[in-house]
Amino acid sequence: MDEKQNKYQIILLASVIVCAIFTFVTIAWAAFSTTLKISGTATVKSQTWNVYWSAASVNNGSSTSVSASIDSIGSSTSTITLSALDASYNVPGQKAVYDVSITNGGTFDAKFVQYTAPTISCTDDGGTTSYTPTSGMTAYTNAISANNYTNIGAAAVCAFMTYELKVKNAFTGATTSSVTAGTDFTTLPNNLILDKTTASGIATGGVIDLELTIYFDKNKDIKQEALPTKDVTVTISNLQAKFDQA
Repeated sequence: MDEKQNKYQIILLASVIVCAIFTFVTIAWAAFSTTLKISGTATVKSQTWNVYWSAASVNNGSSTSVSASIDSIGSSTSTITLSALDASYNVPGQKAVYDVSITNGGTFDAKFVQYTAPTISCTDDGGTTSYTPTSGMTAYTNAISANNYTNIGAAAVCAFMTYELKVKNAFTGATTSSVTAGTDFTTLPNNLILDKTTASGIATGGVIDLELTIYFDKNKDIKQEALPTKDVTVTISNLQAKFDQA
């Protein structure tokens, strides 16, 4: 009888242990099965890229040309074009000076990346040949050698037509190539590409002020015999200052 009772107690104890283990595992599993839910909404604000010519004016205090004017400047809400920088020159050594500004009206900081020098071409009234400063200087030099200045006006003008584009306030172009106030872009290599890893050139809302000067024979080197007998149209185009997102 005692032996049967002992077996019964052992079986009962084993059952209790199994039940306890099952209960523990179930509780433990339940503890690691908790599901958390997070709900809500998020808004991504609209972003804009808007670096543009924001102002342009004739610097009358510096200009010595007979006249200088600006016909148009684009709107900040469209593709920006600074056009028709007009000037009239009567004698060598005159210049036209324009103050221009670039504004970052977007939500991204902008970095100065690349400068590209403009193309300059010259044609006289009724003329069929257009000259660049390089081809104009070649024609002018040949005219001096031949002592023949007939119809050389447009070539001579282009040979001595130069420009300067200076920054009036400093901005960062690269770690070792920061653009300081007074820097003349004319002295930079054409198509210069600066390192884009540093702080922005124009922060949001920032402005870069530039001074553009267009000279006719800055050093008064042109021979009097080569001065044009007809009006010469000079076109300066495609001067570019490129900015990328910082």
